[in-house]
Amino acid sequence: MAWHTFLTDAELERRLPDWAWVPDGLETYHRLRALRAGTTWPPA
Repeated sequence: MAWHTFLTDAELERRLPDWAWVPDGLETYHRLRALRAGTTWPPA
């Protein structure tokens, strides 16, 4: 789902705890955020 087309990053981040995730979906989201920030996930 292309969430970025109708939710800001801040709104998406705020809603994370409210949504059900597939087992690796939330982990994948955190890895994407880390990649965009130039860091690693999980944090060292």
